[in-house]
Amino acid sequence: MDYLKMVHLPKLLPPRKGRLANMKRSHEELTPSEAQLAQEQLNKMYSDKDAIIDKQDIKIILLRLNLKISDALLNDYILTQLAWGEKSEITFEEFLGLFQEILSNQTPYFRLVYTDKQPFSEADLAQLNLDDAKRVFSIYDDTRSGLIAADDLKMILSDMGFGYVLAPDFSSYFSHISKHAETTMCGFLNFDEFVRIHNEIVDKRPEQINLTLNHSLLQKKKKKKKKKK
Repeated sequence: MDYLKMVHLPKLLPPRKGRLANMKRSHEELTPSEAQLAQEQLNKMYSDKDAIIDKQDIKIILLRLNLKISDALLNDYILTQLAWGEKSEITFEEFLGLFQEILSNQTPYFRLVYTDKQPFSEADLAQLNLDDAKRVFSIYDDTRSGLIAADDLKMILSDMGFGYVLAPDFSSYFSHISKHAETTMCGFLNFDEFVRIHNEIVDKRPEQINLTLNHSLLQKKKKKKKKKK
């Protein structure tokens, strides 16, 4: 089988939900390079451009496009983001819509690595993360006070798709980060604290987040032992 050159990509993120459902992580349209990659793979698998694609073949096509996706995540995109969830067959156009939906829900860094372009500088990545955090924060800062309720943080991170990334330690991680926030004592998070939490999750792979969590829990256990002595 003719696959794309396999490159190391970050883990695929799920679509955002709730109040963030229409806020993509990167630009919504496919770039010319991305559209060309998809069209080339479809043309190699199907000689007829009007061919119908069996839904069972979607994962195979995505894998050939170097997008390894689980059944659960694929269904998440199909059922929650697209109108053809119950259909057993789809057209080329519908597949390209799915491909576009998946990529637009990935980070700008993912998109650059995917098309083998020159990566962003650290400063560029930091600015992109900051811009994304500002947009998200503004949606949940209903009163424009510069604060969001700490109790809403878990829901916000879930809407951002990070519940999937942090599972199964989401509750523990939430407790850990909220205890280190300067403003949670009064029940709110300011923008700076939200950015720190946002960047800590965005910048790290899931296994690194779990290591951070496990390390912090280990430190707490050591402190408890010292107090007992």
